[in-house]
Amino acid sequence: MAVQFTQTVTDINQEIYEQIKLVETGSSTLPTSDLSVYDDGADIPTIGLGLNLSVDANVTAAVVGMTGLDKSTHSIDIDSLSSSLISVIDSYTNTIGGNKVLNSSVTATDLQLALNAEMVSFGNNNPTLNIPTEFKFSNETQAQSAFEEIIGTYTSHVNHRLGLSGTSSTKEYAALVALAYGSPELIGSGLVDAYERGDRASMFYEIAYNSNNGSNKDVQAGLAKRYFYLSSYIEVFSDINNPTQSEILNAELMYYTHFKAIESYEESYSSTKNADYNAGVVNSLKDLIDDYNTVTDYNTAKLKFEQLKAHAIANGVDVKKLDGISIYNTETGEKYLTYINGEMQLVSAGELDGIIAGANPITESDGSVSGYFVEHDDNGEKSSILEMILGRNGLLANFTRGVAENVLPPYIESRK
Repeated sequence: MAVQFTQTVTDINQEIYEQIKLVETGSSTLPTSDLSVYDDGADIPTIGLGLNLSVDANVTAAVVGMTGLDKSTHSIDIDSLSSSLISVIDSYTNTIGGNKVLNSSVTATDLQLALNAEMVSFGNNNPTLNIPTEFKFSNETQAQSAFEEIIGTYTSHVNHRLGLSGTSSTKEYAALVALAYGSPELIGSGLVDAYERGDRASMFYEIAYNSNNGSNKDVQAGLAKRYFYLSSYIEVFSDINNPTQSEILNAELMYYTHFKAIESYEESYSSTKNADYNAGVVNSLKDLIDDYNTVTDYNTAKLKFEQLKAHAIANGVDVKKLDGISIYNTETGEKYLTYINGEMQLVSAGELDGIIAGANPITESDGSVSGYFVEHDDNGEKSSILEMILGRNGLLANFTRGVAENVLPPYIESRK
């Protein structure tokens, strides 16, 4: 069952506009400077709420917003003026990577003056239309009108990707449209798959941590802030005070399979985070999961592990990715159970530390760790822990002692 969007709003178009405005500008008010042509930071001429003037449809939308001309009666005039302005933009830019980038010898101000001159010329030739003398919005209302001319492209994209028949008047839906507005391809397969299987936690992960893969760190830091913010609308639990078992299992699975990536990402962009952008989600989510996994008896611990393993298998997740997670004994603080290579093991905290400290990771071609091995003779022969049966028949002590002595007990399968 697909994720249910629950945070309803009365005006979805206004909600989309406000969310995008906040992530684009960091403010609830559109800056006055954005009413004119500006450089978006990558030499792409832009106006209003992120309207990229490389896109012809955005130029036309800006014309409609600025002039107030009725499309039903002045479509020819709108198209004519737009065409003239697009020609000016083309003469001041070079196309690079699908975008019109300002020539190295010109600035956004130079382009603004040239577009103003074209507005004046068109107005002189069409005096009854009352064309403004500048290519700029008089106020934010005009800028929002231009934005609403083009936002349908992005709602249609989200609807198509999620299989929706129309817009959803919810904050979650608005956040997805805002994500698509920044980059349509971010409504990708991982996000769509998570939505379709009802996995809010993985939707959250895809937006917050798996949407920012560029190389320009200055640009990426700004995008990290954007994605932290938008992810906050896709809450991990539909009701934080009463999460369902499925939501808890989804959160655990997401957290355990992506913890290192999440931790590394947050460290990379720690300076971009604050309370408004889901700062420290690793710690808060970990605390909640640890609370859920704190039990007082072995049978309950085993049941929780079995549930999580079954959930991983049902969602196509390699259970080896659960390695190292633990359920705690509330009385002693030690682990009742720990996953090692897809098997439930009865391991104490000290014993687990000893195993990991004495072993080396088996790293796959994609960088994931599928298991551990120890060197145990002069020929460099390695022993896999893939078939370990820790906690069974009292063999755990033998194994940990074997690691310490660099001698493997006979029941561990060896391989070169």
